[in-house]
Amino acid sequence: MLAELPLEETLVNVVSRSGTTAETLANFLVVRDGMEAAGVDWTDRTVVTTGDSGPLAELAERHNLPTCPVPEEVPGRFSVLSAVGLLPAAALGGDVEGVLSGGAAGRAALSPSLFDCPAYAYGAVACALEQRGATTNVVMPYAESLEPFAEWFAQLWAESLGKDGLGQTPARALGATDQHSQLQLYRAGRRDKFVTLLRPRERPDRPIPEPDAGELSYLGGSTLGELIDAEFEATEASLAVSGVPNVRLEFDRLDAESVGRLLYDMEAACVLAGELLEVPTFTQPAVEWGKRAARGMLDGDGDAEATEAVAEKTTLRVRDRP
Repeated sequence: MLAELPLEETLVNVVSRSGTTAETLANFLVVRDGMEAAGVDWTDRTVVTTGDSGPLAELAERHNLPTCPVPEEVPGRFSVLSAVGLLPAAALGGDVEGVLSGGAAGRAALSPSLFDCPAYAYGAVACALEQRGATTNVVMPYAESLEPFAEWFAQLWAESLGKDGLGQTPARALGATDQHSQLQLYRAGRRDKFVTLLRPRERPDRPIPEPDAGELSYLGGSTLGELIDAEFEATEASLAVSGVPNVRLEFDRLDAESVGRLLYDMEAACVLAGELLEVPTFTQPAVEWGKRAARGMLDGDGDAEATEAVAEKTTLRVRDRP
């Protein structure tokens, strides 16, 4: 990537709340070295997003780098509506004000009534379905640009709720693509799933040309939008007929306001689910264990017990006969 990028026009955004995240800092050191080798002043191309203290904050002060704050006591997965998520969007010309406006609308819509608050309603439904055996939550947006949202949701749901033997396993799918690769399992496999279907009510559209083959005549006179909506509702009905619970999340259109509202609502839903499950939603002790073990493997200065567990783990090898 360093060989392909025009480094003199490249912005480097280093993000770590603690300033000690190994993968982030390792990649930054590689990028900084690459810029120096190319004769580019890396201090002129670097922005740091971090907490008030730590190695990154000290680096930024030493080299007079521009900085953005990470909110105190906000885990990374909940920081998408802060500078952590918004600075990259702003750098790429995104409508940051629109995203924040959508998030603010989500906050204003919070209500103790599940009938009046979509965010809390989703969190309560997800929790209730988990208690009834739906231990996998499949998130399936019917819009390709929302595929990264499903990836973010997977981290939000897994890292926040996966504690004390509880928490749904998030699975990512994309409509209508994964109707052809995963729907068979969801409809006819183990009864341990519920499916979250997302779609915008309005979308850019294009008419489908009249087909030459008679068996495809049903496509004539339709649009791509009508086709994807038909696929959506067919999947929804297919799951329902098979007894697989599913939830429909709809929003007006795929714009900055809707994305901001969707992000905020899912964070609120996750918080409520954590309250109902009685788990510490904002911690991630299992993740920290792995970080300590990895550091111990590199410098011998990490968690001795964790590092020893890595060395002593059971290994079974399958190999060809000589």
